[in-house]
Amino acid sequence: MSEYFRSYVRHAAKLSRFADDFGKVGNLDLNAALWALGGAESTFGKFAHQPRFEKAYARGGRYFLPDLDKQFGDAAAMSYGPWQVMYCNAHKVTGGYITPDDMKGLTYAAQVATVNWLDHAVLARGARSMREIADAWNTGSHRDNILPAPEYLEKVERFYLEWSD
Repeated sequence: MSEYFRSYVRHAAKLSRFADDFGKVGNLDLNAALWALGGAESTFGKFAHQPRFEKAYARGGRYFLPDLDKQFGDAAAMSYGPWQVMYCNAHKVTGGYITPDDMKGLTYAAQVATVNWLDHAVLARGARSMREIADAWNTGSHRDNILPAPEYLEKVERFYLEWSD
């Protein structure tokens, strides 16, 4: 799985409008960033087929979206794929053409949704270090006072440093 996931990561990095041909965004290695997030979120793709239910996005939750709930039910309140992207975010950045089922596993749809979310919601907002990206990935923004658990940040940074091409 590890070599396949490396290849999957390399392909995903090439989809970014911010990355150069080698997956670099300035000094940031986008390959390593996606590898690190995938390591923290799904054990490097091992659990990519297992969506996670997020109560805050379900009926009664603070981020509940009635239109998506009406169309997809509880599936709209889950995160998907190797990077565990919330379906509402995937829906937003892909214009709604990706369904929750499209996001399960190591799919091209999961790559497209993930990189679009990374580009539009993380990199376009100025995140350029692995810590800023991990913060934005986990909490929605790196520019606020809401921080992920220190263990999450440490794990992502450790995985980022472990990437080697």
